Amino acid sequence: MNQINATSDQMCFELPIFQANLGNSVLDASGFPVDFYFQDIGLKHTSFCQSAICYIDGSKGLLLYRGYPIEELCKHFQFESIMYLLLFGELPTSRTLKSFTKKLIKYRHIPDYCYSLLEHLPESSHPMGILLTLVSALAADSSQSLDDPDEMAIRIVAQMPILVALSQRHARTLKPVHQDSNDDSLGYVPDFLFRLFGQIPTEHTVTAFDQILTLHAEHEQNASTCTLRVSGSTGTNAYAALAAAITALWGPAHGGANEACMQMLEAIKTCDRIPEYIEKAKSKEDPFRLMGFGHRVYRSRDPRADVMKSLAKEVLDSKQDKPLFRLARSLEKRALEDPYFISHQLYPNVDYYSGIVQRALGIENNAFTTIFALARTTGWMSHWLEMMRDKTPIIRPRQHYIGPRKRSL
Repeated sequence: MNQINATSDQMCFELPIFQANLGNSVLDASGFPVDFYFQDIGLKHTSFCQSAICYIDGSKGLLLYRGYPIEELCKHFQFESIMYLLLFGELPTSRTLKSFTKKLIKYRHIPDYCYSLLEHLPESSHPMGILLTLVSALAADSSQSLDDPDEMAIRIVAQMPILVALSQRHARTLKPVHQDSNDDSLGYVPDFLFRLFGQIPTEHTVTAFDQILTLHAEHEQNASTCTLRVSGSTGTNAYAALAAAITALWGPAHGGANEACMQMLEAIKTCDRIPEYIEKAKSKEDPFRLMGFGHRVYRSRDPRADVMKSLAKEVLDSKQDKPLFRLARSLEKRALEDPYFISHQLYPNVDYYSGIVQRALGIENNAFTTIFALARTTGWMSHWLEMMRDKTPIIRPRQHYIGPRKRSL
């Protein structure tokens, strides 16, 4: 183990350096005297936890779920297997997958009061607000909590498709689609799509949604996962921690980015206006920003974006009307040829094409983030389980105070 020496006011401190299994080394400041704080605005250089769930190498465009590249997982496994992998650390055998699927069916129901609660929400409610309300109601119901953390995590990921379908349908002034909770004829994704659209989905649609969920299932310590960990560290119940994560995801800088990307494309409208908007994006005086380009972590291609672009082509090849897809491809081509975007390492991220795919599959713009939440619930619960197993202490950051000194009234 290496170390560095830090000196302040003639005092010298030794700080150990731990080598990660992959990626950057970590400077362990946990033993640093309490009279000193490290300032890292936005936590860009701060590792506030240890985790074995997900790894990102932004310079190489690498994303691993429990060590497996995201591209390979999308190609070879359905979402139920991805869920098991993230929650429990290994890909399931046929036997463990069968047992896991049975548990998903076992917990695939919600209390009646969730349906009653919908009747008191305005039809103009945003789907994310509805989803947050339903999850908060479950947080208030102690009968929904289970003593076994593994079972609790499975219950939540099993209930989430019902909650998301209810949220979207209410926002569209549609009645809930009731499905026999004991009916095991439909898997996780087909059952969700049936509850969402009211009809048995095609195999093509199921495959597309399966990949969308896999691509969005986990992404290390992002804003919503960090929020879940902070909330969960206080000892609150799993639903309350989930509600906190959903609140963070709702923000346009996080889960709402694909909705913002669609709004941008709709504002540009036609390919002949692309040069104008490219120049607007480069201007510091213009508030316009090219949504769906660049990422806080990736400094090369987002590996999820390449899979999503291929998925968009597959989905939209069967559609007659695809002007937004043509516009998106033309805008991407123009941006990637521009020296400004090249020098600033601004490449399309997963949000750039995901909205187009979801729109083609029948999801409204304002409901995109609920699909994100459905997918990411598996990642969130994986981190919650990891915290439960590691007995994570309460997370309590410090601050750099810049207010007035003590003064008298």
